[in-house]
Amino acid sequence: MFKKLVVGALAAGIVLGGTGSAFAYTDASQVDCSKTPPTAWQMNFKTKGSMPATMIKCNKTYYLKEAYPNQDGYGTWTGVYKR
Repeated sequence: MFKKLVVGALAAGIVLGGTGSAFAYTDASQVDCSKTPPTAWQMNFKTKGSMPATMIKCNKTYYLKEAYPNQDGYGTWTGVYKR
């Protein structure tokens, strides 16, 4: 009985807490090209239409993979770029 309770609590913790953050991307202003470039990073834009489909950073091409509206009341968007 105790083992089932522990396993259930562990499973619930993983499901509810996740194994990582969905927003754990490097901000574009903090990308350091002298180190290993990140595989993904995010950048804020004033409108969804102002997000380019591709961006070049550290001589590598990144593609827009996710876009979501910010909850700031100004209509800004965040784009997530990945290689």
